[in-house]
Amino acid sequence: MASTQPIGTLSECYAQALMIEREAAARCSEFAEFLEDHGALATAAVFHKLARYEQHHANELARRAEGVPLPDLRQWEFSWLDDAPPEQVSREFVFHLMTPYHAIKIALEAERRAKTMFARVAGTTDDPEIKVLAEELAAEESEHVNWLEDALAKAPRPLVSEADFEQMLSR
Repeated sequence: MASTQPIGTLSECYAQALMIEREAAARCSEFAEFLEDHGALATAAVFHKLARYEQHHANELARRAEGVPLPDLRQWEFSWLDDAPPEQVSREFVFHLMTPYHAIKIALEAERRAKTMFARVAGTTDDPEIKVLAEELAAEESEHVNWLEDALAKAPRPLVSEADFEQMLSR
């Protein structure tokens, strides 16, 4: 999800933050709809909430970056699911196997990567404007990480081995 491109200017920070927030909003909405369609209403509600927050953050960032010339970025570098060559793992395959637990894990890892990236930017920049923005973004991502960690603790862990099935059946 996080770009490999370094952030050296405020416009680069805004551009990357916008890509991250827009990808998160789109994926959270997609996951929410998928989970709702499959009856996982509690997890779907978590993703609907996250989608609203991510879209709000994206809108706010776009407003603040108005008039700032933003660099063109490669959208695939920010993708939660489609960052591999097509011959590796198809999107349909991921959704076919995805449980609420898996959806939360995917989102949690994406939020952690974004938090780490913004914290790294805040800790390495000499530009006070970039530092303030990156710290703000890292704090927002941290809040999302906390929500997802809470949701993951409540989500049933999928059965993945023979021992899991035996344990379930022996109750």
